[in-house]
Amino acid sequence: MSWNANSVGDWALALLAAYLFAGLGFAAWFHFRGIVRLDAATKGTGLGFRLIISPGLIALWPMLWFRWVAASQAASKQDHLKAQESLAKLRPVHRWTWLGLLVLVPALLVIVLWNRPAERLPSQIHPPSQPQR
Repeated sequence: MSWNANSVGDWALALLAAYLFAGLGFAAWFHFRGIVRLDAATKGTGLGFRLIISPGLIALWPMLWFRWVAASQAASKQDHLKAQESLAKLRPVHRWTWLGLLVLVPALLVIVLWNRPAERLPSQIHPPSQPQR
C-alpha cells in the first residue's frame, strides 16, 4: 500500500471522528449515569450546566472514564481515599495526555489543511470549447 498525503489526512480525520463519536457516546451515558457518582454536588443540576460541560466530556472522555471506574470500585470511605490516592498517580498520565493533545491536534489540523484540494479561481476555469459552425 502506498501512502500519500491524502490517505494520511483521511486516516487522521477518521481517527479524530472515531475519538469524537466515542466521546459523544460517553458524554450521553455519563450525564445520565456517572456524573453524580464522581461529584455529588452535580445532583439536581440543570440542562444548562450539562450543556456547558459536554464539550469537556467529549474531549476528555478517557480520563473521566478512568476516574469513574476508580470511583465505582470504591465501596467504603476508606476505599474512596485509596481511590483518590490512585487518581493522584494518574497525574503524570494526564500531563502527557494534555501534552500529546497539544501537539497532535494542531498537527492533524495542519495535515488536513495542507492536503485539501486547491480551490480554482474563476479566471482559471475555462469553459468547454464550442464546436465551430
